[in-house]
Amino acid sequence: MPNYDDVYSGKYAASSDKEFQPPGRRQTVLIHDAERQLVGPEQRPRVVITVVSPTGQLVGKPIALGKTNYERLKAAFGSETNNWLGQTVETYVELTQYSGPWMTKSRSEPRGEAIAATERGSPRERWPRPTEERRS
Repeated sequence: MPNYDDVYSGKYAASSDKEFQPPGRRQTVLIHDAERQLVGPEQRPRVVITVVSPTGQLVGKPIALGKTNYERLKAAFGSETNNWLGQTVETYVELTQYSGPWMTKSRSEPRGEAIAATERGSPRERWPRPTEERRS
């Protein structure tokens, strides 16, 4: 029998997804892909990242970055998102106040030193397609 969350979950990661639970749990992942996509009912442009575990397994759904997460990653890795590929980030959920009420929001925070894009060839060559197996 299908699980409700599997049937009605969105295309992008949300703070309520199992990858972010329980709140406060931090997970270290690598940015595998970063691209501009139109997101949500208003079709707003966002940078969407796909993350993998240190062993190369796909971790959850793609993460559509809001302004806070985008600015954090841009400050660490630069505005050229191709330079983000292979960088280590930590994902977690925190309680925050947004437009009045308190709510949980997912966060992506840089970890480690920025790696020069040319250090190991082109970013797309460095990181082959992740395995489709998801980690729980």
